[in-house]
Amino acid sequence: MITSYDPEKAPDSESWLALDESEKHILVSKYHEQEENMDVDDSQGRVHCMIQATVETQVAMGDETPVAEAINRLMNQGLDRHQALHAVASILIKHISNIWNTQGNAGGNEAYFNEVRNLSAQKWYDQFS
Repeated sequence: MITSYDPEKAPDSESWLALDESEKHILVSKYHEQEENMDVDDSQGRVHCMIQATVETQVAMGDETPVAEAINRLMNQGLDRHQALHAVASILIKHISNIWNTQGNAGGNEAYFNEVRNLSAQKWYDQFS
């Protein structure tokens, strides 16, 4: 059973996947509140934690998605694990926004997965620094 969360250490996949979404959100929120003084009760803080928990779930899914491979690649390119999670989260948020704005699937999961496969630390730095 997982009782705490640290984005620099991958949680045990089986244990993470056994948690329900609210438990994952609570763990990620506690970390951000305690370690980063984030206001996890405002809308931006809640969304940040939910998206990060979602990316962690995708990592825990292993080969079912390209996310675990992307996290490893980004870390090999110099990002720490938390930054790598944020880099993938930026792609996920963009994908969700595209779905919202087009009121459709905006290419489905494959569009998101392709962008994750092509993500590099440099691309992330160029876009968000």
